[in-house]
Amino acid sequence: MSQTYATQGATRDEMIEKFLPMVNRIANRLAIGLPAHVDRGDLVSSGVMGLLDALEKYDTSKGSIKNYVPLRVKGAMIDELRKMSWLPRSLLSKIRQVEKSYSLLSATLGRVPSEEELASHLNVSRKEMGMLLAQINTKTLVHLEEYLFSGDENSVKVGDYIYDHSEWVNPEANLLKKEQQSRLAEAVDTLPEREQLILHMYYKDELTLKEIGEILEISESRVSQVHSKIMVTLRHKLREA
Repeated sequence: MSQTYATQGATRDEMIEKFLPMVNRIANRLAIGLPAHVDRGDLVSSGVMGLLDALEKYDTSKGSIKNYVPLRVKGAMIDELRKMSWLPRSLLSKIRQVEKSYSLLSATLGRVPSEEELASHLNVSRKEMGMLLAQINTKTLVHLEEYLFSGDENSVKVGDYIYDHSEWVNPEANLLKKEQQSRLAEAVDTLPEREQLILHMYYKDELTLKEIGEILEISESRVSQVHSKIMVTLRHKLREA
């Protein structure tokens, strides 16, 4: 234990204090749009446990601690959400309906359908369409790879990886992961510039949806809806590839 912290030039308590803001930030990002019964405090608690476990197990062979700890913290929070079973079957059914309508309209129109066209095809109001997109957003924020690549015979889920190593443990899984990343990058390149910007700010700059909304001068809920539509678009493109 002492050797682990000695390599960082800090005590255990100092390391915990250093990473606590990061735990709260990850919790804030994952809590966006989650149902009311999901307590943000539970996410923070699971994240703190992930932090403690990461600090306990970390050594320099695992690479940079700045990269290692956030992975372990987010992984702990996602595990907590999965245990809650917070996505009801009715929601999953509605998500599939949106995806099916998107694919049908894309084939018929020869282009990406608008939200108005999706709402009309599903025979729901714009408000209901917005709610469906927001619900999709809650799923993709936690199950991103599973959502984008589900149904893919080469699908590799987040759970297939072990965060205790600086490299993916399974060489075959690592190769498939790189292939997925390449396909995803190609799909993202086909998106409008504004949508690419939103993805960059969320996944690269790690801004919250609220922060992105402030930059783009749109509401947080609108950013959530746009993010959801981007996910449906990417899933469609990846299934076609």
